[in-house]
Amino acid sequence: MATYSWDKLVDRCLVFTDASRKALLLFLQEAEVELTRKVNMMEHSVTISPPNDAYWFTMSFKDFKEVKTLFHKGNQLRKIEEKDLNLNNSNLPFQGTPSRFYVETTKAGFAPVYKLIFDRIPPDSSIFKLYYWALATPNLIGPTVPGQYHTDLCYYAIAQVTAKANPEIFREFTSLWGQSIMAIKNESADKDLIYNIDEVI
Repeated sequence: MATYSWDKLVDRCLVFTDASRKALLLFLQEAEVELTRKVNMMEHSVTISPPNDAYWFTMSFKDFKEVKTLFHKGNQLRKIEEKDLNLNNSNLPFQGTPSRFYVETTKAGFAPVYKLIFDRIPPDSSIFKLYYWALATPNLIGPTVPGQYHTDLCYYAIAQVTAKANPEIFREFTSLWGQSIMAIKNESADKDLIYNIDEVI
C-alpha cells in the first residue's frame, strides 16, 4: 500500500484547488487527528505502575483516546462502571490483586484528565500493561495513520479550504469525507467481528 509524505498529499490536493500549500498542510494534519478521533485505528501500548497504596493511575499520554485492554500478571482486567465497585467502610477499594477497572474522566481547565480506577488497591510496585487507542500526532514528514487512508485526508482538507470560495466543491468533498469515514468504520467493525469470533473459537 502506497504511503504519502505531506508534500505529496498537498500536491494531490492542488489538483482540485488553488489554495496555499500552508493551508492545505494544516488541514491535512487536522484531518488525520479527526480521522483517529472518529475511528479506532492506532493502537499504542505502555507499561504502567500506580503509585504505592493507590488504586488509580493518571493517564497523562497526550495521544490517549480510550482504553482497549489492560493486563496484570498476564490476566486481562474486565472493564466495569463506577457503580460496580465494592468499597470498604472508608469508601475505598479493598487491598488485593485487581481484576476489574473503570475509566474516570475529569477536566483540568479545558483539557480532559483520564484515570484508571482499579477495583482493588494493588500491592506496591505492581506492573500493568495497557493497550489504548490513540489520537494521531502529526509529524513533520507525513501521516502516521496506515497508508491506505492517506488519500482520504485530502477530502477533508479540500473541503475546508474551499468552504468560502466554492460552496459546491465544499459540499462535494465534505460528502466524500463523510463517506470515507463510514467506509473505514465499517471496515474496522468487520475486523473487530472477525477478531471476536476467533476468540470464541
